[in-house]
Amino acid sequence: MISILIAIPFAIIGFCLSFFCETSYFGYFGGPIIGLILAWIYICKHIDSTKNRIRLFLSNPVLYYLIFILWVVYDFSKNGFHPWNY
Repeated sequence: MISILIAIPFAIIGFCLSFFCETSYFGYFGGPIIGLILAWIYICKHIDSTKNRIRLFLSNPVLYYLIFILWVVYDFSKNGFHPWNY
């Protein structure tokens, strides 16, 4: 639970930086990646079982937010930002 609370502020800071600054991709990807790295370090230090480590890391919503952002960037770069292109 604390690993999720570690990762979420970095994702929020990254989103705010990308929304208000010119370096948007650094904020979109940098914030969640840094948050996930710090969450993984916390998980490795405090959880002994490898199975529980992976389960806790996969339950982090920031991971799925990062996957969603990667999918959106790939899809928009391929099709453009037009719903009628599908």
